[in-house]
Amino acid sequence: TIIGVERVNDFGRVQELRMTGDADTQAILASLMKLGRVTRFERTTPSLHDIFVRIAGSESMKPASRNDGVDSATKETPRA
Repeated sequence: TIIGVERVNDFGRVQELRMTGDADTQAILASLMKLGRVTRFERTTPSLHDIFVRIAGSESMKPASRNDGVDSATKETPRA
C-alpha cells in the first residue's frame, strides 16, 4: 500500500488512484516510480458520478424493498 492512496482502479494499461484529501502527490509519484515505469501522472477532479457514489454510498445501490413505507395498493375513494 502507498500512503495517501485510498483505492486503485485497474483498467489494464492504466491505473486510477483515489487519494486522500491531504495526500502528497509527489511522494505518491516517487513510490510509484520505485514500483515501475510511470509514463503519465495527472491529478484530476472527480466526476459528478464519482461524487454522487461517494455521497450516496452503498445505500443507493440497494434495491427498494416492497415494504418501504409506501402503500403499493390502489385505493378508491367512495363517492357520496
